Amino acid sequence: MPYIKRNAANEIELVSAVKTEETAEFIAKSDVELQNYLAGLAPKGASTIGQTDTEVARIFEDLVDVLIAKGVIQFTDLPEPAQRKLIKRQTLRKQATNLEFDADHDDDTIQIG
Repeated sequence: MPYIKRNAANEIELVSAVKTEETAEFIAKSDVELQNYLAGLAPKGASTIGQTDTEVARIFEDLVDVLIAKGVIQFTDLPEPAQRKLIKRQTLRKQATNLEFDADHDDDTIQIG
């Protein structure tokens, strides 16, 4: 569980795994502000590696989908932990796609017909 200290501009200035007098504010590991702060600390090239990891994961997911669609494998051929992870990623991807659509969608400008 990360805890942070903020500077006068209310920006993260220090992160700690434990709550201390100096780092008393809890922040979720998934918080975008924390992720951006940590990305700024990463050595050069680390973000590129992380990006390619994400891209390779997407390729793997697509490959599994193609193999299943062509009948080469069945989803149930995969180990149960892999099945759960793929289902979770598919669900998260659908949610993200729906959020992106909703963010681009303006109810006040819908025209039908």
